[in-house]
Amino acid sequence: MTSNPSIPATAPPPTVVVAPAPRKKWKAVLLLLLVFGLGCFVGGGGVALMALHRAQASFRNPAIADSAGAKFLGRVNRNIDKELKLNPEQQQAVREELDVTRNKLRELRVGLVRDLRALAADTLERISNRLPEEKRSILREKYRERLRPWGVEPPE
Repeated sequence: MTSNPSIPATAPPPTVVVAPAPRKKWKAVLLLLLVFGLGCFVGGGGVALMALHRAQASFRNPAIADSAGAKFLGRVNRNIDKELKLNPEQQQAVREELDVTRNKLRELRVGLVRDLRALAADTLERISNRLPEEKRSILREKYRERLRPWGVEPPE
């Protein structure tokens, strides 16, 4: 190729290197942590509310509420049957003994709730005796408001 001095030689255009935009990984990580944290918070709150309502129902009527002990005895019964390969007569004998234990557990729970209610009433009465009349009515109202979900009514 010959070069013509009258025609200026053109240099190739300079290559422009464009750097990619800096990645903002920290925003994605922060969003992920936020979603995870909110999920934990909501899940934990839901479990806490369910546990509270279950405990209140159990305390309101302990005679009919199914306790953890009763569930445990049911599991023991199933495991004994499976692991020891009991015949029907032996299974019935084990079931009867576990029923006796289940009834004793229920009686203990009923007695415990009865004693706790009596203690709460006695405590309210002792505190009321030390307060002026206008504060007593406020105390009884607060007592009623907080303990009614648990099945405890203030003495009159």
